[in-house]
Amino acid sequence: MVKLSDFKEKVKEHGRKAVVATGAAVSVIAPASAAQLNETITPMVDDVVLMMPSMQSLVIAFAGILITVSVVGFFTGAFDKLLDGLNIGRRGMR
Repeated sequence: MVKLSDFKEKVKEHGRKAVVATGAAVSVIAPASAAQLNETITPMVDDVVLMMPSMQSLVIAFAGILITVSVVGFFTGAFDKLLDGLNIGRRGMR
C-alpha cells in the first residue's frame, strides 16, 4: 500500500517536470500573429457554422423517430402486461 506522504512527493516531482516541459514547449513555439490566426481559424469556424443547420435538422428528425418508437414501445409493453395479467387470472380459475 502506498503511503500518503510518498504519494505527495511523487506528485510534487511529476508536477515540477510537467511545468518545466510546458515552459520549454511554449518557449520553442514561434509566436503567431493575429493575421495568421485569423486566416486559419476563421475558415474552420465558418465551416462549423455552415454545418449547424444540417445538424439541427438531423437532431429534429431523430427526435421524432425516437418519440414515436418510445410511445409505440410503451403501449405494446402495457398491452403485453395486461394480456399476461389476464392469462394468469384465467389459469387460476381452471
